[in-house]
Amino acid sequence: MLVGPPVTSVVSIQSAPAIPHSAGRRAWRGWLVGACAVVAASAILFLLPGRAEIAPRVQADYCYTFLAADRLYEGFGPTSTHPHAPFQKWEWFGDWTFLTQWPVGYPALLCVVRGVMRCGTVAAGQSIAIVSIALALVAWFAWARRVLPSGPVSWLLAAVAACSAVSVEALINPATDTVVVALVPVTLLLAQTALDRKAGPSPDLLFCTGVLAGLLFWFRYAAIYVPAAIGLVLLIGWLRRRVGFRDVAAFAAASLIPVVSLLVLNRACATAVPLQEQFNLGTALRPDFDPTILATAWWNFTGLPFYNYLSFSRWVLAAGVPMGVLLFVLLRRSWRAASWAFVRRSPYGLSASTALVLLTMLIVATMLFRAKYDYANLERYYTAARPLYLLLFVGPLLALPSRAVRGLACVPLLLCLSWYVQVEWPRPYQRWLAAERPRTDYGRWARCFEPRSPGLYRWLRETAAPGLMVVSNHPDEIALETWVPACPLPQDEAQLHRWAARMCEARGVDDLRILFVLDPSNHTRDYYLPPPERVVHDFRLVPYAAAPASIRGYVFEYRLPNRLSCRYDTARALTCPETDHELGPLAERNRHCAPGRAGAAHHCPRQNHGSAEVPPAGQADHPLHGL
Repeated sequence: MLVGPPVTSVVSIQSAPAIPHSAGRRAWRGWLVGACAVVAASAILFLLPGRAEIAPRVQADYCYTFLAADRLYEGFGPTSTHPHAPFQKWEWFGDWTFLTQWPVGYPALLCVVRGVMRCGTVAAGQSIAIVSIALALVAWFAWARRVLPSGPVSWLLAAVAACSAVSVEALINPATDTVVVALVPVTLLLAQTALDRKAGPSPDLLFCTGVLAGLLFWFRYAAIYVPAAIGLVLLIGWLRRRVGFRDVAAFAAASLIPVVSLLVLNRACATAVPLQEQFNLGTALRPDFDPTILATAWWNFTGLPFYNYLSFSRWVLAAGVPMGVLLFVLLRRSWRAASWAFVRRSPYGLSASTALVLLTMLIVATMLFRAKYDYANLERYYTAARPLYLLLFVGPLLALPSRAVRGLACVPLLLCLSWYVQVEWPRPYQRWLAAERPRTDYGRWARCFEPRSPGLYRWLRETAAPGLMVVSNHPDEIALETWVPACPLPQDEAQLHRWAARMCEARGVDDLRILFVLDPSNHTRDYYLPPPERVVHDFRLVPYAAAPASIRGYVFEYRLPNRLSCRYDTARALTCPETDHELGPLAERNRHCAPGRAGAAHHCPRQNHGSAEVPPAGQADHPLHGL
């Protein structure tokens, strides 16, 4: 099925005529026209009215990748604070660790674009996103035209398939998935071009395709399904004596070079981080062979957004369209022959292999590492497969020798295209334009510690010192904005003491002041973080009076026992301002929830602002990972 014999007007690998020089020139002209289309689409997206006014969302995972890009740009390498996944064990490995939970390709690309454009990291990420969206639209349209037969309806289906690969959210919020979605169809086009030759596949072009497919691994570990899918097609072709072993070996070697290089780099630069954690697969391996994972994967693969306000729309896409098309093409013998000839084409087989390997990878990963996350239920992994759904299940209808069928197919396709143009894209964009999204000094959407986040981040930067340990329910936000050490919330005081002892030894300090910087809201982390009120009570925190009054409601002090800091008490002040001073939302609500020691409500350390010293870039930092 994946690599079949010649059918009707389709040219197979074996029987294809020699490609003349004029055909080669046409192919190069096609790539040139595609490049011009990408440039034009990028210019239109750059000039989209109001785009620059919308503050992008950079949070959770991307706090670490953007922080690694910043540190790489400053010459400290792609290092970040050690991420902590929900419900996973976290230990203090050091203030800065080599970023392995997410590949370093995206931080490196951000660093390069930032250096070329002389702009901030957020602006560099948005520029990459815009070019990636333009490339995705053009490349997926070109791949759809490669898979589908000729005709005006095929152009319409190709347009719908290209639109399904991108979202308006990707236009505003930088993400690695946008880069992967753009490069997947380019890789498939290169692979198919290498296969479409009379004398067999081109080893040189297959080698280049393998390198590009392997480089996707540098942007998203899950993108390993792309070289695996192409390799599966080549392996089946070799077993059927349609592809030479040299071709398979050339592609395999080329795709393994980037993959192995990244594995070696991660292992060499992050020796303290366990191998499983390096791939962001959690800390536990608990096989869970639940058959419902298959249904979840299929439900998400078919979950296109068409008319999703209708309760039955998802069922139509998940079951109605595949079963309906299958029953429809079986009605007539000529239709069965035409559809069978279509699915035996090499481009269709390559598309089917890509979707199959992706679903298999997500199902297996969920079965093995479900303790970390339900990967089969993570929607972003299916973005690059959404166009394949349309090509695999709607494409056979366009191959039928019936104008009436192709004409009827225009109606739902026009409705789907109208959904993107009139609903899916403009409505969120208009809503974001009308909303007030405050920006931080970094240039991203300010969501945590609002409305006092600018003053809080500024004060933390000024207060930073080797003898300061910061703990927070949003440590990734603090680390990105301030480069100040921030640890996740510990489970208990014993764990906090262990981290503090290691930190004192690593930094070479005897005294350690521990500040809890708590947002009154955990936001999307409520499902695994304790309420801030309980943190204040359980750790016997007291408001930190040395903080400015405007941010004092977010900053609390934890007092280490003397056995952990021999000179800790000598650095304390005698008194604090009266408790009826402005404490802010969280402190005011919890001032009676922290009994602590006698007089704790009226005694707290004094911050020596004159000696507060901002450490050199790359000194100390810690985070908590969230969704």
